[in-house]
Amino acid sequence: MSSSPKPLLDIGICASPRYPPFTDAILEIVREGWKSGLWRSQHGFSPTEDLERWEKENHQFDAMVGILATKEHLHKALTMAPAILSLSSAQPPHSGVGHLFFDPEAIGRMAAEHLLAKGISAGAYYSLYSHYGLKKRGEAFAKTIEAAGIPFLGTFTRKDTLPIEKIRKQKGPVGFFAGDDELAAPLSAFLAEQGIDIPWQAMVIGVNNQEYLCHFGPVPLSSIELDGKEMGRQASQFLRDLATGRSRFPKEIVLIPPSGVITRASTDPTLVGDYLASQALSNLRQATTVPANVEEWAAMIGSSRRPLEKRLRQVLGQTPKQLLDYERIRRATYLLQNTRLPMENIAEKAGFSSGRHLRETFLRLENRTPSDIRGHNP
Repeated sequence: MSSSPKPLLDIGICASPRYPPFTDAILEIVREGWKSGLWRSQHGFSPTEDLERWEKENHQFDAMVGILATKEHLHKALTMAPAILSLSSAQPPHSGVGHLFFDPEAIGRMAAEHLLAKGISAGAYYSLYSHYGLKKRGEAFAKTIEAAGIPFLGTFTRKDTLPIEKIRKQKGPVGFFAGDDELAAPLSAFLAEQGIDIPWQAMVIGVNNQEYLCHFGPVPLSSIELDGKEMGRQASQFLRDLATGRSRFPKEIVLIPPSGVITRASTDPTLVGDYLASQALSNLRQATTVPANVEEWAAMIGSSRRPLEKRLRQVLGQTPKQLLDYERIRRATYLLQNTRLPMENIAEKAGFSSGRHLRETFLRLENRTPSDIRGHNP
């Protein structure tokens, strides 16, 4: 009577099912082990507890895969297995360890590009942790925001340091990128508690697409989805190579790009209940040219001046004329910071009637001239 061949590898999987993309990755690894018969695995539910338990029981593995988020995790793993694959970007690359990361810089750029497309007037990053991957996400986010000519208000590590008054005074929504959904959900709740309307005054986006967090808050939360299945496939290839005697680490670091943005109401006014206001703002941001007056703007959405003015006052506390002026200023500021066009051309492209109208509006609303803005951007 024949028996199944013994798996070639004993692997330890130290990863929590807390985060959906990592859960997807681990399931891919375990399924591939069952299917191929090349490895069998031991698995726990907390990397710290798993490693401590295995250390006490003198476990030795052929390979270890997991969310090795601390230096202690890495050092313990290296005493128990000759081949280590870390799925966490919490620590910078470590000698002798293979790293399979969700690409932190691509995540930061995707968050910025999503918010920029929604017409934010400024950006900010929110993260509580000193974490290699989260730091890289924030740096890429800030760089992309600033490259677009939009102010970056800074990186914030505590809710009580957030610039609430500055958010209220912005001429458009401030785009907040939080390091993950566990930070984004309480951030959006805190902003709402401070009287900041989401997504009108602030937009919030997280990472991981944790459904239970994304749907419990002032508005459903937009989130960047990570490709856990692809991480699992890459990790399984690492184990197949190890089982068949090939090189352990074809690359020291393999980066998995994010899948895309799951857009919900926290970054999309058109998904919020007030249809007239959301449609008006969405059309304004997407319009090739700024409407010349309130009547023209109202006509764009099949309305008239009076109902549009009423809804915008109720929802945003601002008149349509104010919002048209802010949109012209936003467009002119971008052109002043990113082009060398003459003032008259900028005025025309931004929807002002003349260069004089451009200058007067900036002085009235910004207390500075267009030349002041251009002077800071040689």
